[in-house]
Amino acid sequence: MKKNIFLYSALALGMTGMFASCSSDDVVEVSGGNTGTDATAQVIEIAVDNANSLSTRSGRPLTSEEPDQTIENVAVVITSANADETKDKIVYVDVIDNWTGENAVSSEYGNNSNTGANGRSKKITIKKNGDDYRLAAGSKYNVYAIGYSDDTEYTTNGTTTLKDYFSGLKDNYTGETFKENFAIKNKAGKPEAEEIFAGSTLINVPEDKATFVETVYLHRQVAGIYTNVMEIPYVEVDGGNVANYLRVVASDNNDNLVLGHFWTGEQGVNELPGNGNNTGENANYVVNGYRTAPSATSTVLYTIDLTKWFKELKDDNNDGAIDAGENWIKTAERKIYKEKGLSFTVGSAFGGEFLIPFLANGDNQTLKLELVYAESETVAQTAGQGKTGATWNIKLPKAYKHAICAWDAAQWDENKVANETSTTAYSILRNHLYGVGYRPENDPGDGGDPDQMILKTQTSHSLLRILRT
Repeated sequence: MKKNIFLYSALALGMTGMFASCSSDDVVEVSGGNTGTDATAQVIEIAVDNANSLSTRSGRPLTSEEPDQTIENVAVVITSANADETKDKIVYVDVIDNWTGENAVSSEYGNNSNTGANGRSKKITIKKNGDDYRLAAGSKYNVYAIGYSDDTEYTTNGTTTLKDYFSGLKDNYTGETFKENFAIKNKAGKPEAEEIFAGSTLINVPEDKATFVETVYLHRQVAGIYTNVMEIPYVEVDGGNVANYLRVVASDNNDNLVLGHFWTGEQGVNELPGNGNNTGENANYVVNGYRTAPSATSTVLYTIDLTKWFKELKDDNNDGAIDAGENWIKTAERKIYKEKGLSFTVGSAFGGEFLIPFLANGDNQTLKLELVYAESETVAQTAGQGKTGATWNIKLPKAYKHAICAWDAAQWDENKVANETSTTAYSILRNHLYGVGYRPENDPGDGGDPDQMILKTQTSHSLLRILRT
């Protein structure tokens, strides 16, 4: 029999003041903006949204125990946008190294009250071709910028990493083309993902002069999901084994990430679904992924090994929850605390992952939280394996109120999805963070459901801000 114990959100208990969306009042201009044009140069300012904070660290899973890595590189590709045979032809490539770190070439811009600096930016000057400006007066060009890590596992063809691809492109791009809807995938073709940032802008070079200053904003292209809970049920499954893993299971997944149809503005204009402030005029609800082949019925997105959070899985006081207090492994003993000073609420457990966005799978429950016993992490990471001790359906507090756009394979389809009305079958969206951990009260009089948890959403430029204590 399932014990009637709540899983509470550690966030809700201790950090609610830090879990807030960024409103349109937070919009700031990048230093320099499009003013103060250098009369003798063609200048592009690259602005990566919040790349100075833990919230935008690249090249790592979204888990508390994994080492984080900063974005080391930003590739800039400029193509012709003229409506003739030269359209999409590459005319310039640059790769910015050391974007962040000890010898960072970028600098902070803006001052967001919630996150500190709004991000990091750097101006680059397009080198002339001899005495001529690279971008001709009166012509149109697309500028693409993609931020990634040195050890990125994203590939363009299953073997060539983004780093190698852009390094090679910089050395030799004669005759090459580059188009929006640039599809990449992890080496292993997994639904979980690294963080990656991208953006684009269209430049209309003035007829009367070839000089300008333009800005390209890069935003997160993946989704993030985390579980942050406490008072975790102590459950014995068949054979007397104690459930030792929490895992989040999805009804679908994608293994290809599409870089395209970018949100071109600054942060702060994209409000959250169901927060009461979103008129829909500036919303950007995008599923930028697709599958190479049909997916399995369900996919484990990530697991939390409870033995890494508690010294023993026991319930000596018979309250139905795993004993915390002295039995909980102290924050100071955790690697992430020693490296970054991040701490957790006593008795809590945390885990998460970045993932490639995916569409709702019919009427199927999109996400579930399961408490299982598994002999190994490999078993726990396989859907349907292990012995289940408890299951919670994860639902949205409110259905999305806007049309969700998606890709059909690598082709953009504005009408792929209409408005979603379900709080149980919903799509996972680009640049959104999903927080699992709020448990409704078990009060039948108020319609409470003990087998349900609430999924909180926010735009993920504030990703992991909740861990700063």
